[in-house]
Amino acid sequence: MSKEDAPAHVESSIESEEATARWLIRGISRFSTEKGEFVLSGQLLELMGARFGLKLYWGSEGGKDSDPEWCSLYAYHLNQCLPPSLRWKACLAIVNQHGGENKSVWTDVVDSLHHDRGFTKFKKRSAVLGTDLVKNDTLLLSLQVECWLQNVQTVTKSITQQEAMPGNLLGSLSEDLRSLWQEGESCDVVLTAEAEGSETVTLHAHRAILCARSPVFRGMLLSSGMREATPGSEVTLVDTEPKAANWFLEFLYTGKINEDAWKNDEALCHMLALAHKYEVRSLLNACETEIAARLCEETAAERLMMADLLGIAGLRAEVLSFMCCSRERLAKVQGTEAFKRLGQRRPQLLLDIMAKVVPPSETPLAARSAARKRSAGQCFGAGDMLDDLDSMTVVQLKQHCVDRGLPTSGSKQVLIQRLNDLQRERT
Repeated sequence: MSKEDAPAHVESSIESEEATARWLIRGISRFSTEKGEFVLSGQLLELMGARFGLKLYWGSEGGKDSDPEWCSLYAYHLNQCLPPSLRWKACLAIVNQHGGENKSVWTDVVDSLHHDRGFTKFKKRSAVLGTDLVKNDTLLLSLQVECWLQNVQTVTKSITQQEAMPGNLLGSLSEDLRSLWQEGESCDVVLTAEAEGSETVTLHAHRAILCARSPVFRGMLLSSGMREATPGSEVTLVDTEPKAANWFLEFLYTGKINEDAWKNDEALCHMLALAHKYEVRSLLNACETEIAARLCEETAAERLMMADLLGIAGLRAEVLSFMCCSRERLAKVQGTEAFKRLGQRRPQLLLDIMAKVVPPSETPLAARSAARKRSAGQCFGAGDMLDDLDSMTVVQLKQHCVDRGLPTSGSKQVLIQRLNDLQRERT
């Protein structure tokens, strides 16, 4: 169907913004239960110029409808003045830190004149303390806000052939490909998943699917001279947990992330690493966005190290912004075990954190980073030669690349070639 033949239709819409943030509260059992006493999170989100946070009355608000056995929870905006046309609603939740169901509820829609919105009787304290909703005397609250302006926008569009296609056709294609993979018919590629401490697992797939979904697989399986392109050879997924390998293949076939993987933060990080390694852009974007949305003080340092190791600049910047948005939050991050590990394993990140909190007046961060890379390259001499690169894991190779100021993207073969090229330049 050409553009001239494509039918036109008119769309009217109100654009909205939505975001989620979390508030970690330590020592919740020691908080005052006096009615009317509250604690504020400070700013958690900013949407359309409106800044939002949470207000918790652990011992109830104290109003006429309050109950001393219940806690009260409200979303509130910090602005003195907002546009009259602004509307917002919030989802308030207690996060189950053991992986179970969260306790969440949406407020009604309010305009900008309402300073806060929430629930006088949000949850009984007895139904919170001593349950899966509290872990190590820590309570984790979640705030999700949707914000929009009451301005209707109308546009005229041309309907493409793909947009005119019923949505269930694409869903049917996804399920048909899932069946093809699960039944194992006509598979012509063998993959082995290897991870330290786990059994090696053999998986079967279709060469055409892998090549269509991943440019890295395409280069391995179709390029002459590559070992994996030889009929009957195996593709080894190094440093990959068997479950993560299965979830990764499921996404390649269906375009959907397994529900168990989506709910588990660590599984999502494994998926992110695989998506980055094999350059599956759609999966990488989905995992990166979700990991950024789930950041909290406990995990921020680990996520920063991971993003830096993999070379994912967008996620790295998101984590730095989260950690350094306030001195109070940074102090909480510094008190975690993960931050201690960061100082031991990747001390160069401490400079980036300092630069984020107090930007240098003369030497830009980029210049300092470039100076570190030049210094690393200059000190790479004959006494610093690396032997037997083929026996190293991808993680070890990436660490050597980071130490020498080299990019960390690409397959194992690409990383080895990169290090070999640098060694030849320095000898």
